[in-house]
Amino acid sequence: MMHRKTVFKTSIFPSSEEKLWQNLLRPKMMQFISSPWVTLTPITSQEMTEEWVEGRTYRFQIRILGLIPSGTHTIIVEEIDPKEHEIRLQEFNFMIPVWNHTIYLRKVNESNTLFADKVEIFSGWKTPAIYHFAVRYFTACHRKIRTMLQTPEQSVPDILPDPKEELKEKAFSPKALLITAAAACAVTLVVSRRKNKRKK
Repeated sequence: MMHRKTVFKTSIFPSSEEKLWQNLLRPKMMQFISSPWVTLTPITSQEMTEEWVEGRTYRFQIRILGLIPSGTHTIIVEEIDPKEHEIRLQEFNFMIPVWNHTIYLRKVNESNTLFADKVEIFSGWKTPAIYHFAVRYFTACHRKIRTMLQTPEQSVPDILPDPKEELKEKAFSPKALLITAAAACAVTLVVSRRKNKRKK
């Protein structure tokens, strides 16, 4: 029997806790740091808000590497704790029914903050492949946050960069490409199975 797996990624960033929290409250930050591994495009602009709203549901069209259509990704904001600087999200899509995501910040000192992503994953027989993809994905996300904090504004840009242009600038390692390709194959297989079931 396949069990759930948990990805836990932490980094210490050169930023005040409050500055990171203000960025974290924006859905646009998730869109920014996810790209180009996974692009998140709102289903409708009406669903988007400047900041996450507790209890609200957000839906995104997702593409792996900005190229491979992978259906709709749903994010339910379960809790926003401004005192503890913590956000709990229930995320899922047709390929990953369980992606329970907790993000929290902890002050290290006046100019450094610990940023943590904890994700509980379950996707049946696909769980190991999704887990390995998620490890790489969050490593890339944290790298993107560090890059963001090196800008004068230290915040998410108003205009998100083109994922295709980002891909041209990045040199993916063979292992990273292999993991991404495996995830893409899994998506293709699941979509194919769904279509066959509908035909029957």
